[in-house]
Amino acid sequence: TVAFTTNRIYYMYAESIAPVSSRIYWRGAVRHFHIRGSSNTYGFRQRTMDMNNWGRWTERFTCN
Repeated sequence: TVAFTTNRIYYMYAESIAPVSSRIYWRGAVRHFHIRGSSNTYGFRQRTMDMNNWGRWTERFTCN
C-alpha cells in the first residue's frame, strides 16, 4: 500500500533504484514539484479515478 485517498485526482512519480546511468523514470509534465531535501524538480503524472468504481486499485509501472 502506497497511499489512501478520497481524492478523485491524484499525481504520481516513480523511479527505479538502479544506478543513475540506467535508472528508469515514470513521470509526467502535468505538475512539477520539489521534493523536500532535494534541489531537483520532478514532473508528476495526473490520474483521475472513476468514481463509479471507487475502491481498491493497482497502478502498474512497466518498463517498455
